[in-house]
Amino acid sequence: MDDKKLAILNDALNAACRVIQEAYGINDGGYAESFFEGENKAHFECLFSSYIKFEVDSKEDELEENLDHYCGRKQVK
Repeated sequence: MDDKKLAILNDALNAACRVIQEAYGINDGGYAESFFEGENKAHFECLFSSYIKFEVDSKEDELEENLDHYCGRKQVK
């Protein structure tokens, strides 16, 4: 896994945990670090890696459609 993707996944995990902890008044970090070890972290990374791929692929499709429109090419679906 590349460094950029790993950083994004870590930021996403931290943000999700922060939202939950703030909602429940947990100010000390709670048990997120111990919960997201091993298999649980792997599941999170797998799920959000799929989401990142979906977003990137969708954006690439959108950019290609915009280029087709700009260049006057018809889209084939």
